[in-house]
Amino acid sequence: MHLTFSNKIKVEKYLSEISRRDALSVEQILNLPEIMEINSNQKLNNSQKGEKLVDFLYSLRYPEITKCEQKYKKAVKAGNIKHSTNFEGVDVSFQFNSEGDYELRINAPEK
Repeated sequence: MHLTFSNKIKVEKYLSEISRRDALSVEQILNLPEIMEINSNQKLNNSQKGEKLVDFLYSLRYPEITKCEQKYKKAVKAGNIKHSTNFEGVDVSFQFNSEGDYELRINAPEK
């Protein structure tokens, strides 16, 4: 598995925080079935395995944020939310709550 420098920092941070919060050793976390599956997946190259590890640890560390992000992505994909990657001159705000609900506000500048 290959981790970039920034991903190594993220992994160390997530492992430390998950370990403290859940009273698990780092070894116990790294032996979770999901992580073992990522590591043994022959279809992924080392960089992809590293990205999957970071994503999985992020979801473990921030489960509520992850739920909100997934719900948002699903709504965008379903066409319930229209968005643009060009936000120049536009104020955009997202509000998420712990139930996974969200509100998106886009305020275009007055002309």
